[in-house]
Amino acid sequence: KFDECTLSPLYLEAAKPAKFPFPLTQYFQVRLKGRYEKLTGKAIVQVLVDARGRACCRRIVSQNKQLRLDILDLPGFIRRMPAWTPAQDQGAPVNFALLLNFEFAGGTLTVVPVPRKE
Repeated sequence: KFDECTLSPLYLEAAKPAKFPFPLTQYFQVRLKGRYEKLTGKAIVQVLVDARGRACCRRIVSQNKQLRLDILDLPGFIRRMPAWTPAQDQGAPVNFALLLNFEFAGGTLTVVPVPRKE
């Protein structure tokens, strides 16, 4: 848990969720090149996007204790991401939380949003 990443009020659902302007997998593959290729495993990263589109990393969870995520500095990379399109609810931008699934396997990295449960 990263205490410098807090927003209030925080929406978990919104009429329009926050959206990153580039493909997430490609964005992180380019920025993390040379750091992730030897990693294997999965991690869920909670990202908060404020009403201006700025992102921060709230929490990283992995069941694999051997997955050395500290070498990636994900909180730093997420904080420096270009602006997201902020989430909107009732036509107004809102603070929003989302989960990203990071999967490392065979020298590759895949990053996708975790779908919300209905």
